Amino acid sequence: MVNSYKEVQEIALQKLSEFEQQHLDKDNALDIVTFAEKQGFIVLEMPLSESGLIIISDSLQENFKTKKLIIINERDFALRKRFTIAHELGHYFLRLQDEELQGKHIALRNEKLNGIYKSQEEKYADYFASILLMPGKKVLKLYEDRIDSGKSVRLYDMATAMSKEFLVSKPAAVVRLRQLGMCENE
Repeated sequence: MVNSYKEVQEIALQKLSEFEQQHLDKDNALDIVTFAEKQGFIVLEMPLSESGLIIISDSLQENFKTKKLIIINERDFALRKRFTIAHELGHYFLRLQDEELQGKHIALRNEKLNGIYKSQEEKYADYFASILLMPGKKVLKLYEDRIDSGKSVRLYDMATAMSKEFLVSKPAAVVRLRQLGMCENE
């Protein structure tokens, strides 16, 4: 289990780098479903009361030919689904792949109370998702390209550009810009 945002960043960047090296995927918008599948997951859409959950269990092997599932809410919009998959992968890489948990039945659901995460683990999973979907170097390149071409880098304009470039929601883009210290409080 990780204990800092720095550790989360290192793990996310390592996993992203491994994927890009294997698949020569240089597009800014990560194919998150393919990324999950390469980690041995099947991604399913079903009606849920929350955005998503991750299940790891040997009992899944017979029906799914894997013991790892990510289930996302079919009613969420596409950009939300992408973030949810990345968030659930964060749980896996930050905690669930620990050897002591292998083979055990594990199901995690997002724990929110009035829209606010209750645990540090949920915050870390969100941070992991942000890094995976919007790597700092690619965000910086987009920022520099916008400056070079005379386009606005104001918060709303950058969030809009990031939403299009990385296929994330504008609120997720704003959070990432703030994480990177790339926006003023507008």
